Amino acid sequence: MAKFGTSGIRGLFHDLNPQTAFKVGNVFSKFLGKNIGVATDTRKTSEAIKHALLSGILSGGSNAVDLGILPSPVAEFYNYNKLDGLFIVTASHNPPEYNGIKVVDKNGLIIKKEVANRIMKNEVSLVEWRNAGYVKKRNALSLYVKKIADKFKEIKRDVVVDYGNGTASVAFPLIAKRLGLNLIEINSHPDGMFPGRNSEPSEENLGLLKQLSKEQGIAGIAFDGDCDRLSMVDEKGNFVSGDKTFLLVVKWMYEKGRKGDVVTTVATTKAVEEIAKEYGFKVRYVVVGAPYIAEETGKKGVMTGGEEVGTAIFKEFSLAKDGFLSALAVLDFVKDKGLAEALKDLPKWYKLKKIIRVNSEDEKQTIIRKFREAFEGENSITIDGLRVDFDDWWFIIRPSGTEPLVRLFVEAKSKEKAEKKLKELEKIIND
Repeated sequence: MAKFGTSGIRGLFHDLNPQTAFKVGNVFSKFLGKNIGVATDTRKTSEAIKHALLSGILSGGSNAVDLGILPSPVAEFYNYNKLDGLFIVTASHNPPEYNGIKVVDKNGLIIKKEVANRIMKNEVSLVEWRNAGYVKKRNALSLYVKKIADKFKEIKRDVVVDYGNGTASVAFPLIAKRLGLNLIEINSHPDGMFPGRNSEPSEENLGLLKQLSKEQGIAGIAFDGDCDRLSMVDEKGNFVSGDKTFLLVVKWMYEKGRKGDVVTTVATTKAVEEIAKEYGFKVRYVVVGAPYIAEETGKKGVMTGGEEVGTAIFKEFSLAKDGFLSALAVLDFVKDKGLAEALKDLPKWYKLKKIIRVNSEDEKQTIIRKFREAFEGENSITIDGLRVDFDDWWFIIRPSGTEPLVRLFVEAKSKEKAEKKLKELEKIIND
């Protein structure tokens, strides 16, 4: 049976099957509350898993609110305002053969893996027949679109959108219509096999978007399967990394007069520190993972949270990383000068990444220990691997929680320095 990880429980169908989903619905129904939402992405197995979840919820004595196919941030917005908890059937950006279940409590926080795996140890328990719950259907999207229309002024511009055959296709056209966006759409029909491209909106998957943006001379946006990730392309067809998109959202918020610190992970660009400092605030670093970002963002004195997947949290909506709101914020921020020009004003940092394959957990810890010894006494953060900061460069080395590898990121003020420092750090591993 699949176990809960950083962003819920994920696996192939033989692991994350209807039997597992029934147990998740049943044991968590007693933890979440009386009225629990269920939303799905477009994947082939989502309906089977959803109906098993519904049965588990009802047999546990709670009522189920069937939200249908819905982007994660929209479902989390509805939960934040109307429900006692939420299940989202999605594997986010993973390939189509995978699926997952994300569990969110009434405060909008994804249940952490430590808590979730403890709850899963409980036995299935059926209520007396007369106390079984019932299913009702609700339209969460209309409430979400209305609030967007209340918060955003019209953003009248042309934009290319790659839906990736995911849930964005059921929501973004309605949002665009309310805000005066003229869309050129690709991969726009929901299809859980993702025939147009892989679900993750990485640069190598966005060839058609880059081509159309360059031909039309307009910005492009792309979503993953459940819309908690966002990628963009500028008017010249150049891919814009997620950390830069996040930086633009942060700048937009500060320019709109919002105040507070920014929450991000230890693996995010140092440029966010420069932007927050410019407006009189600071960055709060957390462990990599959506639950930890959301938890810290919900605290007082925080404006937003996000990471290098390109999305930010808008606290007036929910504690979800929201691809739609992030895209709208960027489009609104750059509308006068364009995306390519706006990127020139961001702090300049250059990041390189290295993956180190290992044979065991002991080898992971040996590598981390060698780095801690080599950089003892330096300005470091140790909550998730090891991050060490210097004036004009920094690095992080952290073990994967699910794969036999260690990730090494190096970022510097110049490409040359980043390359030099990466070679020096690789020497520590090789020695």
